[in-house]
Amino acid sequence: MTDLLSKVSQLAGAREAERAARYRELVIEVADGGDPAPDEVVDVLEAAHKSPADLRNDVQTLHRRRRLVADVQAGVAAVAERAAVSQQITDADAALERAVQSHRESVVPLQHEVRRLLDVEQAGRTAAQDLQQTAVGPLKDEYNRAARAAETARLKVDETDQAIRRVTRQIEQLAAHIASERARGITPAQLTGETSRLERLRGERTAAESTLIDLHRAWDAAKAVQNTARENLQTDTAF
Repeated sequence: MTDLLSKVSQLAGAREAERAARYRELVIEVADGGDPAPDEVVDVLEAAHKSPADLRNDVQTLHRRRRLVADVQAGVAAVAERAAVSQQITDADAALERAVQSHRESVVPLQHEVRRLLDVEQAGRTAAQDLQQTAVGPLKDEYNRAARAAETARLKVDETDQAIRRVTRQIEQLAAHIASERARGITPAQLTGETSRLERLRGERTAAESTLIDLHRAWDAAKAVQNTARENLQTDTAF
């Protein structure tokens, strides 16, 4: 009797384990997208004492646990990847520091040299002014004549430019007046005087603009002579 009950118990346990295993296989099959026959599903559920709701819950649980496993694996991989990226940042920071140091070592001497050259330039300008102010003799006279000629040429340029501006304003005002009169119905024949004056002013402006071009050339030439005379003074040691 005892042996029989033991064998029955063992057989019942084995069959229960088999039914549980078949149920787990069914859960996995459905979770993987399988489409088992409904009759087969019902048989497995009944054998395992499970309901369709149990199957649905267990499939959802399996899906969730699979996602959790994937997250764990991704987290483990992220640890190593983060360490590698952090090392890249450390290497880049070190490279930047080396570059900054190299730049500093290269630039600082150049900055000192720039300041030294600026001092030399300023000393040169001061010396040139002193030579120019203390110069005597023919070179000084030559420079004075060139300076006066350049200033005279500049004044002529300014005067002509101002004259052109005045004539231009007169032209604009007269043209606006003629347009206003025409808008009021005044005929061209009645505006002959204004039209003739407008043409005369335009002619004067054209002539003045041509003259201004020549005056600019004369001024440039005078400045060139003045610069040459200044350079001669700045290299002359006579006293």
